[in-house]
Amino acid sequence: MRFIFFYPPGDEEALETDKTSSPFAPPLGVLYLAGMLEEQGHNVKVVDARVEKITEEKLKTLVASADAVGVSIPTFSLKNAYRIIEMVREIDKDIFIIGGGPHCFLFPKETLSSLKMDAVVQGEGEKAMQSLPNALKNHDLSMVPGIYYVDKDEIKKGKPLEVYENLDLIPFPPHHLTKKYDYGYISGFKPLKARFTAMITSRGCPYRCKFCSRDLFIGRRYRQRSAKNVIEEIETIVDQGYNGIIFVDDNFLLNKKRTMDIMDGIIKEELDLTMIVEGARADNADPELYQKMYDAGVKLISYGIESGNQDVLDFYNKRITLDQARYAVHLAHKTGFFTVATFILGAPFETKQHFKKTIEFASSLPLDFVEFYILEYRVGSQLWKEAASKGIIQKKEFFVKACRENNLGAFTLSELENWRKKAYIKFYLRPSYLLKEVMGLLKKGNIDLLKAGIPLMTKLK
Repeated sequence: MRFIFFYPPGDEEALETDKTSSPFAPPLGVLYLAGMLEEQGHNVKVVDARVEKITEEKLKTLVASADAVGVSIPTFSLKNAYRIIEMVREIDKDIFIIGGGPHCFLFPKETLSSLKMDAVVQGEGEKAMQSLPNALKNHDLSMVPGIYYVDKDEIKKGKPLEVYENLDLIPFPPHHLTKKYDYGYISGFKPLKARFTAMITSRGCPYRCKFCSRDLFIGRRYRQRSAKNVIEEIETIVDQGYNGIIFVDDNFLLNKKRTMDIMDGIIKEELDLTMIVEGARADNADPELYQKMYDAGVKLISYGIESGNQDVLDFYNKRITLDQARYAVHLAHKTGFFTVATFILGAPFETKQHFKKTIEFASSLPLDFVEFYILEYRVGSQLWKEAASKGIIQKKEFFVKACRENNLGAFTLSELENWRKKAYIKFYLRPSYLLKEVMGLLKKGNIDLLKAGIPLMTKLK
């Protein structure tokens, strides 16, 4: 059979314009599903609509070459996902359309009924993709695990969801399907020059940050691939012409021995790679581990520090301390990594002094790049569920800013935006930062990094 998968841009971007974005990483969830189908001998295409403009003529050609269409539906891309489905239906009213992703996990029946699809998968979809081709051939979806489907205008449920307990058994994602796209961008600039793809070497997160909704559909139970399996995928990635890898695990450094084994394998095989570790936890910082990562080719490490106030970190249930964050960033800088961190403004009890402390803390660290966000209550997160249970948030409000207008904070949205702007100006326009970055960039020979803070500040109103 012939399958085509679409990954839509976020709803802040118009689907049918010439404007495209420069994303950080490829849609790995879609690629994993494509890998299950390719292993069975099916033909698969992947369209990353964040990067590739979707015109009516292009869509007609793509749909004409497919027997079934899959659409990833993150909640933040709901409108654009709907538009893709609508356009496909206008071209071919009978083609089979299946959805998946976070929104389908949270609201499977509602998503299926409102988006004019034939089926959705609730949760990890690899097992469903194993069964789907034969189910379509036999016109019977009832035995597909984790599926909701439409049968004679009635929504029915297939077998219970099945997931791989042993992640080593899952076929590698076919990275060649997204090789035509350029990844590795952070807020519009590319700090490292390499042909990037992404890997996830574990699933699940044992932590429960109150603002995070990922554990709801990925799960808290931590499952990890063996170092041997990870090295084997890395070798296939190199064979496909990539020289950059982004590790997008929630907790890539959680198991020190496994991470050390992975890095040792890369060094042993003499794989010339530029690597990024996203979302490192500050409490996993370790001199031996960091040096091994650097020796293997890790160039950038990113932390979710979130605040310069311990009471805010405790409220978020981050389970880290300011001292741990300070130690981790200093160690990363000393090791030679390009350092990135995120911070959040707007916890419900935060005051101006809290904001000032966060800005001062960020500015005191040897960070190369920071992003400041306004707290958002995201559907599925503990914060969202608590607010929804009190009637502060309505069930159809999926992303709600923590501002006074929404009864979720002491500051108006305009005031929070102003504090966010102050944070960027304070951080990026410090003389010490500018001097450090200019000297470091001249040494590295990459003047593009000098523009690191500009895209963020120019976006602020």
